[in-house]
Amino acid sequence: MSGLEPNKWPQLKRFYAYDEGWPQKREHRNAFLVPHLNVEALTEEKTRVLSLLSNRVIYEPEEFFLLDRSLMEMAITEPILGRDFNANCVVVSGDLYGQLREWSEEPMHRGELSGYPIAKLVLEAQSIVMHTLKTIVEAVLEDVPDGLGDAEWRAQVAEGFFPATQELASSKLEHPYGPPPVSCLEEIEVTVLLHLDLCADELQALKCDPRHAHTRVRELRAGKNFNKMSSDNRCAWLLFFIYGFIFFSLMVEACA
Repeated sequence: MSGLEPNKWPQLKRFYAYDEGWPQKREHRNAFLVPHLNVEALTEEKTRVLSLLSNRVIYEPEEFFLLDRSLMEMAITEPILGRDFNANCVVVSGDLYGQLREWSEEPMHRGELSGYPIAKLVLEAQSIVMHTLKTIVEAVLEDVPDGLGDAEWRAQVAEGFFPATQELASSKLEHPYGPPPVSCLEEIEVTVLLHLDLCADELQALKCDPRHAHTRVRELRAGKNFNKMSSDNRCAWLLFFIYGFIFFSLMVEACA
């Protein structure tokens, strides 16, 4: 589809494309605004498009504001996309979503307002998502009679598009296509404990299996960024890895 990046993780690939300057990177605007909308990710798992379509129709755009903002974190923290400034703020909740309002302390602290530059990027990203879904639906349903498959679609929506028992890593990858996140202390606790177990397993393998440590070092040395460093910087990079390993070992042992 026109406008979509061909491969997964487009924001990383475009950002670390050393043969491209900032003007060339900015030409791939969608790679940083909607990195989850790429041909490879949408075609390798058919339920992603269906889930994205269902959830973006069921829920309001304001409910996805923080999620869509988090997806473009690299574009926000790095000078990749241009920023338009305005003295006003943008309403990001309620019936006035997307409208300009003067800055006010209490609504800003309640999360009802957002600064104009970031809000404009989020609204642009959401418009890209909806335009992409509209294009897909029009192409798929062009010659399909009305009502065909309606029962199957409703059953799929009721059941959900992704299994509830998915692995932690894979479920994280499906968040951009799912419903808006809802804060739940029990789920946060489970996620933190799972991450702690994953870190403990990784650190245990690094301490007890020299082959695993060698593999990690080879992965660091294989990166383009590492190969462009001077000898001193390479040593500092490897020392940083070792010190980081020691620090996280102490942290995990303290939390266990």
